[in-house]
Amino acid sequence: MIEKITIISGSLSLFLFLGEGISKEKYPWRLYLIVIYLSHSFFMLLGWAIFSGHKDYAATLIYFAGPIMFCHAWALPRSLRCISNLATLEELKRDFASVIKDFFPCLISFAIILPTYFINYDHRFEFLNVVTSGTNSKSVSLIPPLVLISAILYQIYGLGVTYFRSRNFLLGMQGRIIRIVSGLLIIRSLFGFAERAVSKTSYLDLHILSSGIIIPLFFLLYKRYISYQLRKGYEIQKPYKQSRLNEIDLDELEERLQMIMQRDRIYTEESITLADLAKYADVTVHQLSEYLNVKKGISFRNYINEWRVNLACEMLKTKPEMSILDIAYECGFKAKSSFHLAFQKHTGMHPKKFRAAIDF
Repeated sequence: MIEKITIISGSLSLFLFLGEGISKEKYPWRLYLIVIYLSHSFFMLLGWAIFSGHKDYAATLIYFAGPIMFCHAWALPRSLRCISNLATLEELKRDFASVIKDFFPCLISFAIILPTYFINYDHRFEFLNVVTSGTNSKSVSLIPPLVLISAILYQIYGLGVTYFRSRNFLLGMQGRIIRIVSGLLIIRSLFGFAERAVSKTSYLDLHILSSGIIIPLFFLLYKRYISYQLRKGYEIQKPYKQSRLNEIDLDELEERLQMIMQRDRIYTEESITLADLAKYADVTVHQLSEYLNVKKGISFRNYINEWRVNLACEMLKTKPEMSILDIAYECGFKAKSSFHLAFQKHTGMHPKKFRAAIDF
């Protein structure tokens, strides 16, 4: 059964990889997804080789499990941070230099394993037996399992960064989703760590089986979540190749924005765009977008919604005679659903619950 699952799961990952590879979309998480799909295909190929009895393939592939796991550990947390606008500018950049710099731990792991593999070439079948049966052997190098354990710890660290960034910067449903996903993946990684570092007997069959079932299911749901976000008009943070902010006084720009928002309340206009706000603030669209994303760490849509939600909170307190829907329209929201989504994201609670907690 495990052999069939590895074939199906690996084939599905390759299918997802090909779909991502031929896609014309230019979202920053695409590179991370490509790496994740390829690394999962590798582990399913390894599982197939082990459980189908192809020891020649398995003995070679298992030596490189650590470096491939490093690639997976590099890509997975960053992809989560990209889709939730928690990524740093370095994680968003896709030029060769920045990727190589960010990818450095993975390259180091390959540089360590390659000579180790050729030095211990005659013992590769013995090493395979050690890994699959949980036995010990003094003649087998400890470097490959140490690299694999390091890769798992690297993934736990990356997922931990994602989890705590979401706690600090994300409220509402999106924040809870990212924290739940990060937490489950941390638990999954701890299982892998225990399986390799703590257990005296190997649970490789359970590890491969759970990966073969859970990982493809997770990423199919992951893709659905991305599609859902994009359909909802989700604004994605993007990198800037050349800064334009040195051309303007940032303190003066912030003062203008505060005045425009507080005095003119242009955020109450339903169809307000980035270009409209840039025109009011007397800057270019590129300058305003970079200022909001880089200096304030917020997208234009979230910036506008933050002002709208603050006004809605004020009106919920001071105008009990108005319905919640009327307040939503008054603040600039086009629909009840978008208002509830934004309100929960910025306050952590439903508008009805917020109003019910007010002592009029």
